Amino acid sequence: MSKDADNRRFIDITTFTGLNTLDEPQNIDISESPEMVNMNITKNGSIISRFGYEEVCTLPGSGGVHGIQPVYFQIETLDEDRLAIFHGGKLYYITNTNSAPIEVGNYGADKDSMGSTVFMDNLIFGNSASGNRPKRWDGTTLTDLNISAPNASIWTVFQSKLIASGTVDNPSSVFYSETDTIDTDLGTSTFSVRNGDGTIITDISPNNDVCQIFKENSIHAANITLDEVNAYVIFQQIPVESANGGAYGRNTVQPILGYNYYLSKYGVDTYGSTGEKLNGNLPLPLSYKISPTIDGINFASGRTFTSAMFDSKYILGVPLGASTSNNTALVYDERVKRRFGADNWVPWEIPTLGQLAIFRDGNKRDQLYFGSNTEPVVYRFNTTFSDNGVGYTRSWRSKTFRFGERTVWDYIDVEGAKPRGVDINIFMTVDGAEEELDSITDDNFISQGSGFGYLGDSYYGDVYTGASFSTTEAIPLYRFKKRIAVPPSLSEGYEMNFKLTNNVNGGGWKLTRAKLSYIIDPDDPSYKYTN
Repeated sequence: MSKDADNRRFIDITTFTGLNTLDEPQNIDISESPEMVNMNITKNGSIISRFGYEEVCTLPGSGGVHGIQPVYFQIETLDEDRLAIFHGGKLYYITNTNSAPIEVGNYGADKDSMGSTVFMDNLIFGNSASGNRPKRWDGTTLTDLNISAPNASIWTVFQSKLIASGTVDNPSSVFYSETDTIDTDLGTSTFSVRNGDGTIITDISPNNDVCQIFKENSIHAANITLDEVNAYVIFQQIPVESANGGAYGRNTVQPILGYNYYLSKYGVDTYGSTGEKLNGNLPLPLSYKISPTIDGINFASGRTFTSAMFDSKYILGVPLGASTSNNTALVYDERVKRRFGADNWVPWEIPTLGQLAIFRDGNKRDQLYFGSNTEPVVYRFNTTFSDNGVGYTRSWRSKTFRFGERTVWDYIDVEGAKPRGVDINIFMTVDGAEEELDSITDDNFISQGSGFGYLGDSYYGDVYTGASFSTTEAIPLYRFKKRIAVPPSLSEGYEMNFKLTNNVNGGGWKLTRAKLSYIIDPDDPSYKYTN
């Protein structure tokens, strides 16, 4: 058979849209992957290793952290930003200039994650542990909240009113303040949301001019109105119900651009505050193409769920498989959806992922923090490719290419970027047999990486890979380009996929293009393509 270029066909992958575990690997789009971990999709459709994280502080005692909450006081004498930390029955805090934890005082027993909010220049918090009282902290003194409300684990603020819910004795009730003061009779101003329907209130999210109340199987709306004696009250306005259920676990609801993202029993859904934004108009959840992954969530451990909306990404921490605490973050990028029209998911493996929170640094730039779910440690994501000094797996696998005929696999071109001194391993699987194909090394840099600088994308806020981020300098990524000729042992077969991976500490990488050259059904049955 002639090796003329006219006999070759090409598949050129220049846009990547994330994970698809729903369809068979040979049936997914070329932009999708049946297997990827610890990668992200950039705003221009490439993929890049997720950033790592570093230890910020270690607290006294043992066990995991039960919550973190940013507190930005407006009082002139307390103008230093503080990150409140709940651990071991005590409240601690750090600042954006001092990471040594300072103990404030006791709050009682720990139970699951702590609920908290900031109201009238006070940190308000509580959980549903028996005997605990809701607390408030004004930056100086920790005291009981002077209310008769039962213990609540959900706290928020809506139109200058303090809102609470999630109590053991009243799991379908919402408590609210009628005045704009700290100590109000929060326990007597209340209404029930479908009391007795067998489900509980799981979250409350102010969204524009509506307060959305999530139960396990439904979503409701409340608002503020004046009563006849001119006192502000909150009332259940309409029992709006999402067609795809409510939030099936605490701490999964995140507002963005008039919508709420949340985890229902069917998957990750969105819900808006106006009719045209109702998720009832959408036949399937956002996470439909990773449905098998969603089915692997341990919903029985839903009280450990966590989420954040950071850098236009919805980040959902869940326990997958037999885990009883979060070990994976499922990440959806709103920018990729808006630019490429694709529902996109990437998984991050983080075995110690506790409650997430966004806390700004000394330059007023947001940083993403999380408390460990197993140790008394608080971490912060940075712009390195190291998980607190340890390497982690970064991997992307192509779809399975199968054309129904015996195929000659010719070569693979890959382009991207990586740091100096880091290798990326390339594996190829033909008819079920996997072999290491080659490695990308410094020899594959374009002009040895000189004169071209590093290659990066806006990733966390305004920060670029290779640019300054807080006190940590990111690792520069230099462009590479490599053609990999397929060896005779892998050159023929009926189906094929390939994978890029490494787990070197600091060895993050980016893939911008992968081009496959192949020949279908050679004329000569005895033909063996050799390079």
